[in-house]
Amino acid sequence: MTEINIYFSTGENPELSNLYPRPFIYKGYNFRSVEHAYQTLKSGSFDDKAYYSKEIKPIGKYKVKEEYSLILMKDLIKESLNQKPTHKIKLLETGKKIITHKQADEFWAKYFPKILMEIREEFLREEVMIRN
Repeated sequence: MTEINIYFSTGENPELSNLYPRPFIYKGYNFRSVEHAYQTLKSGSFDDKAYYSKEIKPIGKYKVKEEYSLILMKDLIKESLNQKPTHKIKLLETGKKIITHKQADEFWAKYFPKILMEIREEFLREEVMIRN
C-alpha cells in the first residue's frame, strides 16, 4: 500500500504536521499550531512560559504520561483540522494511504501517524452520516 510521510522540517506534507502554523482556538485560548497547544497543555495545567514563547516548537516544562499525551494530541489535531477545512480536506485526500512520520523520535514516529489515520477515519464516518 502507498505511504505518505508527514514531516514539517523536510516539507513532506507540512500542512498535516503538528508544527504547521494553523491557528485555532482550544478551550478559549488562541494557539499558533497544534504543537504550541500541546506544549502549553501537556502537563495537565496551563504552562504560561510555553504559551507566550515565540518559538515554533516551545518546550513545555513537564513530561506527561503517554496515555494523556496521546489523547491530548489527538484532540488538538482534530480540533485544529475542524477549524481549518482546507487542511481537513488535505487529510481526507490521503485516502487509504498509510501515513508515516519518519525522522521523528520513536514514540511519535509510532503514534502520530496512528492518530492522523484514526482522525481520518472519524472524519470519513462523519461524512457518511451527514450524507445519509
